[in-house]
Amino acid sequence: CGYRARGMVYGNIRVYVDDQPAVGGISELDVYTTPEIYLVEWYPGAADTVRGPMLRVYTVWYVERLARRGGKLPRIVY
Repeated sequence: CGYRARGMVYGNIRVYVDDQPAVGGISELDVYTTPEIYLVEWYPGAADTVRGPMLRVYTVWYVERLARRGGKLPRIVY
């Protein structure tokens, strides 16, 4: 199964919501409304490595909870 974005076709996108793997993949995002999403990060990966494309989504609720506890979004080295 592939996904098309800006003329590129991607397969096997790793999807994370609030730092947790999305078991349902990209279709898991269907349960969120636009106002519930705080940030979307897209890492296209490299064709010559095992790092495939990755989509990271953070909800407003999660980021607000992190902020109240003095936490920060994790730094992704990719």
